[in-house]
Amino acid sequence: MTRQLAVPLHRIPAEDDATWREQASCASSDPEAWFPPELESGGWVAADAAPLRVCRRCPVATQCLEWAIASGCDYGIFGGLTPSQRRHLRMQRMSVVRGGHG
Repeated sequence: MTRQLAVPLHRIPAEDDATWREQASCASSDPEAWFPPELESGGWVAADAAPLRVCRRCPVATQCLEWAIASGCDYGIFGGLTPSQRRHLRMQRMSVVRGGHG
């Protein structure tokens, strides 16, 4: 099964400098690994995931994660985090910005 780009191009921030993608550890791997169907259904076990091992050693994982958060990407693994982990992080950040406790 081939998936389309997780984030529609119109949602990618205009100022996005995507040159970091060329340095990503996953750049030459199968994109399907970062978009497992089980991830969307909640049956995915992060501890055993090969993509997360790749992300842990990736030199641009931070840029990848920040891109996914800034673009509102709710699919796939980016920067070593799942969609639910990114939503949680986004909510924590919004709480801190609003003066709440993270």
